[in-house]
Amino acid sequence: MSVRDSATPREFLRLADTLVDKGYRLGPKIGEGTYAKVRVCERHTDGKIMAVKIVNLKIASTDYLKKFLPRELSVIQRMNHKNIINTHEVIRNDDLLFMVTDYAERGDLLCHIRDHGPIPDDEAKRMFTQIVGAVLYLHCDMNIAHRDLKCENILIMRDRSVVLSDFGFARPLDQNDPLKGKYLSKTFCGSPSYCSPEVLRGVPYDPKMNDIWSLGVLLYVMVTSAMPFDDSNVRKMVNKQVCGEIKFPPRVESRIHPNCKRLISQMIEPHACKRPTVDCILKSEWILSNCK
Repeated sequence: MSVRDSATPREFLRLADTLVDKGYRLGPKIGEGTYAKVRVCERHTDGKIMAVKIVNLKIASTDYLKKFLPRELSVIQRMNHKNIINTHEVIRNDDLLFMVTDYAERGDLLCHIRDHGPIPDDEAKRMFTQIVGAVLYLHCDMNIAHRDLKCENILIMRDRSVVLSDFGFARPLDQNDPLKGKYLSKTFCGSPSYCSPEVLRGVPYDPKMNDIWSLGVLLYVMVTSAMPFDDSNVRKMVNKQVCGEIKFPPRVESRIHPNCKRLISQMIEPHACKRPTVDCILKSEWILSNCK
């Protein structure tokens, strides 16, 4: 899955030269962000197809270079979970940074939903359980909040397993915080469509509970192929969020299991303190029930 490549021949050759010296052959672009582009690459030693995120340090903001990038590099090199993208190597060359990771042959979850529509209950349960397992590892084992959970950051591997990616907004939390683990973040980041009302309102928030809200939105999108709230006007969206009523599209509502609807409503809960933790989500009736 490639996208339009805007690199000039000179730029591409410069990137290719840097990577070939490190044992990789550079391929086409498959994604792009504010300061980074993602390309396919091939490892010379075994011919394995991989992905490489190339960050242009020259155009990146000071805030990104001093805060977000160091956190991302610290986090990705500590990760060790089957449902979190594996980073093999980080290479720096002048004003470029290369992060070599596993390659997700089947693309991201958003593209999958756009191509195939709502995900059937048993498949949604399998995928979502893997996603929540990755977030459990982050929250409980590593004490890290992701802060950018969305369908675009869930990648589908060749064997159809899913992995969590993109730790650009990840936040390691202070173990010795006086609020006993309820660290309040003041950095307002992530995609507005997946953000909790407290983030959109600009008040200090519990980043782990914001992740739970995002998981609720993510599951809603998986089973409906729609967003739970109209995000064309953020102020109006926040007003609808705090009402606490989740409506499901009539075209798919009858196909969504009642326990799945209940879990979504519990996660998309306007009061952060009432949302379930990740371990409670994994013990929910929907996830524990047999697929029918």
